[in-house]
Amino acid sequence: MKKIFAALLAVFILFSLASCKKEKESYALTIEGTDISAEIYTYFLDRVMSRPQDYGLSEKASQKELRNAAIDDCKRYLYINTEFAEMGLTLSAAEKVAVSQEVNNIWIRSENHYDSIGVSKQTITKICTAEKYADAIFTKLYDKGTEDAASEE
Repeated sequence: MKKIFAALLAVFILFSLASCKKEKESYALTIEGTDISAEIYTYFLDRVMSRPQDYGLSEKASQKELRNAAIDDCKRYLYINTEFAEMGLTLSAAEKVAVSQEVNNIWIRSENHYDSIGVSKQTITKICTAEKYADAIFTKLYDKGTEDAASEE
């Protein structure tokens, strides 16, 4: 009897766990029909707030100016990811390793900060990967060794 009860309890627990809904990712904004996660937006907003002068803003920039600069970075992030996919580009194994190492270095230095603002290591990986995508797009468009390279003119 105890074995049957234990088996039924185990089945009940499994079904309970399986029926738990996965927490939905929250989105901060939608750009051209694509949802941008709150973590991506938070990352960019934090970057703008920490160095507004890098965005042509004064130290006393308004919240609206800071948010708009972060939204511009989100747009750039979306554009890079979209272009990379549309161009059919891929990252090499070495580039993927470089991204992983960069993320690990960032995380070692700044884990507490990113945890405190709600940005995960996975989001940092997405950001660093997009930066590597931007490099690949630039190389594809402007490297003289490629057949699609832009002319010097």
